[in-house]
Amino acid sequence: MTEDLDHRFSSLTWDQIKILDQVLTEVIPIHGRGNFPTLEVKPKDIIHVVKEQLIEKQITVRDIRLNGSTASHILVKQNGTSYKDLDIIFGVELPSEQEFQVVKEAVLNCLLDFLPKCVNKEKITAQTMKDAYVQKMVKVSTDHDRWSLISLSNNSGKNVELKFVNSLRRQFEFSVDSFQIILDSML
Repeated sequence: MTEDLDHRFSSLTWDQIKILDQVLTEVIPIHGRGNFPTLEVKPKDIIHVVKEQLIEKQITVRDIRLNGSTASHILVKQNGTSYKDLDIIFGVELPSEQEFQVVKEAVLNCLLDFLPKCVNKEKITAQTMKDAYVQKMVKVSTDHDRWSLISLSNNSGKNVELKFVNSLRRQFEFSVDSFQIILDSML
């Protein structure tokens, strides 16, 4: 059994690390609705800020992973794959409904950090940031499944998908059967 488990994991090659670094440092625009400006976000930066906010708010972060087509793009050399969404999974502890709200507020407050310096942030609420920059929010809280998704808007389809997973019996919204890259050592 342990031998089978070991075959599920592998270290990245130097070339894969370079591609991963390019993906994590590429600027991705998060488009605002109405008069809200486009946020210029590097995945590495938003991951770092969200993780810090969660820890500050007493949410345990077990690990952070890159999932789906982006992970496949990095792992499979020159297979012609590209990626659309940037799927980032935060393994977190969500023991009650209150933690879901803390996660949501932490992410929305983090977006304030990416607003241009000239924007007066004092009167901007979390709800305003949600309305301006979030494409989709999903929360699942059952006996077996405890996770949430916050998808940040990108007009060209390259959404930043932040997934917060406590437990997931079966992947209907997204699949952890696909490739994953554990990012903790890269951050």
